[in-house]
Amino acid sequence: MKQQTYAHAGYGILAQGSKILHRVTPVLEAKEDRISFIVSFARTDMFGEDNTRTFKIYNDPWDVVAWEMARHTAWRQSGILKYLIEESDPNEMGAEDFAVMLDKAAARLRRASRIIRD
Repeated sequence: MKQQTYAHAGYGILAQGSKILHRVTPVLEAKEDRISFIVSFARTDMFGEDNTRTFKIYNDPWDVVAWEMARHTAWRQSGILKYLIEESDPNEMGAEDFAVMLDKAAARLRRASRIIRD
C-alpha cells in the first residue's frame, strides 16, 4: 500500500472508500488542525447493489451508528415497497417476481439487523 503525502496545507485526497482499503494516520503534531470531510452517496436505484458497510471505528456512540444503518436500510427498502404499491403491474410481472422482490427486501432488512446487533 502506498503512503500518501501532501505538498502543503490545502491538499487532500478524494477516494471511493468502500472500494479501497484505506486508513488515516493520527496527527501527532501540526501547525493546523486536520479537517476530515466525509460525503456519503447512495444509489437512488433501490434495486441496485448497496455497498454500504458500517464499522465501529470512530468515536460515534454505537446507538448513533446503529440508527444511521437502520435509517439507511429502511429508506432503501421503502423504495422497493413503494414500487410494489404504486408502480408494479400484474400484467407485466408474475407472482414469483413479487415474492422474490419481497424476499430480497426482507433479506436486506435481516442483514442490517444482524449488523446492528453486532
